[in-house]
Amino acid sequence: MAEGLGEISEAARSKQKEFLKFLDTGEKSAQKRSQDTRGKMSQSHGGKSVRIREEIERGITDPRKIAENLGLTMAQIADSRKKVLKNWGIDVPSARRSYAEIENAINRENNDEKLQEILNGLSTESITSFMRNNKDQNTFIFLGNLLKELGFSSKNAHLVGGRLRTINVSVGKYSRSINKGTEQEKTITNWVILNKRRQEVVNEINAMSAEGKFKKLPTQVA
Repeated sequence: MAEGLGEISEAARSKQKEFLKFLDTGEKSAQKRSQDTRGKMSQSHGGKSVRIREEIERGITDPRKIAENLGLTMAQIADSRKKVLKNWGIDVPSARRSYAEIENAINRENNDEKLQEILNGLSTESITSFMRNNKDQNTFIFLGNLLKELGFSSKNAHLVGGRLRTINVSVGKYSRSINKGTEQEKTITNWVILNKRRQEVVNEINAMSAEGKFKKLPTQVA
């Protein structure tokens, strides 16, 4: 009797293993179908994430090399990693350098095209977090803060930032969306300049003011 029960128990275990294997296979197939479906959706919207996935499948895992091959910025790679590829179960190694390395690279470089490449490679989250948590850093300046320091409204940052781009002075533009409570989602943009280009930017701000692009704020009487 006991032997019979043992045989039934063993058979039940065998069936359980087969069932679990079936579930695992089904889950993996569903994940693959889901990934393929989302891949098709990504392809229909430009296919950035699909192209990154294809590079990885070819054995290219260095994000800088992927960015170079696809003509993307490191910020675009980071955005795809965070919003899409992670959900697909695809791991793209981070190319994040320490800000000590970035600051050293900026301090050594004087070519604005190269400096612009460095700024373009920084993500919104990393640059704004670094600047807010390192008040004593002497490499980056929020353009809005510089405008306020000179007596102008920080709302003119987009005008100055646009001008700096046309004259090839290094400037970074970092945007993020926020949604507080019942408010509609809105986009916050921070323009960032390099301290080593501060005087050039100050000269341009004053020139734009002289052209009538914007005026200084009224001086408040204490």
